[in-house]
Amino acid sequence: MKRPMAWFSVPLALWFLAAPSHLAAAEYTLEALKESPPKEVAGDLQKALAGEGFRILDKKGKPFVDFWLRQEIPLFKPAGEKPQNITFTDIAEGSFLGVIRYHKKHYDFKDKAIPPGLYTLRNGIQPMDGDHVGVAPSRDFALLCPVSADAQLDPMSTKKLVELSVQVSGTKHPSIVFLTPMEEERASFPTLTADEEKGWQICDVRIPFAGEKDKYFRFGLVVVGVSSET
Repeated sequence: MKRPMAWFSVPLALWFLAAPSHLAAAEYTLEALKESPPKEVAGDLQKALAGEGFRILDKKGKPFVDFWLRQEIPLFKPAGEKPQNITFTDIAEGSFLGVIRYHKKHYDFKDKAIPPGLYTLRNGIQPMDGDHVGVAPSRDFALLCPVSADAQLDPMSTKKLVELSVQVSGTKHPSIVFLTPMEEERASFPTLTADEEKGWQICDVRIPFAGEKDKYFRFGLVVVGVSSET
């Protein structure tokens, strides 16, 4: 059997000794985006998205990234025990979360370049392949996939998801954004918050669970921030 592909060639640590200069803490801002999802998004995915998105501006007040999230997402109830070291077990692995548009070159959580452009976002779980057992508090990530190659609304297999995401990174590793739990009470969503100790800018968002009254899938997208172990 072929061994699962490791997402990191070295152990992942979520504490930081120093952030790279291009990811130093800065004042990013969030604003509503009165714009429909881009027409490049495939039909079924397009229909699943909220009609309007939101935009993050960089420290110069220029567009950095845009997001359109799903209107709702199915609640997943896994059989058996909760998988080891996974925070977000309420959605199926490979679920479509939304789309993201980078206005300029950026860097993912592994400090690999992300070309400007439009990508789908799907949740993924870092494999337990023996190289990373016990070295990270969470295995939850969002993987970027080329919007031109992703038309599947249903959850995607890990194999296919990785195959699509490596097209973004141009390496053997997927292009990844770390997902972190958010617990602080908020008056509204989305909200942009900073973790200055780690050098992170986190977008706190939530997506309603389909058919579940007042229940949401809430997560933080680390839109700026890298692992110190790259």
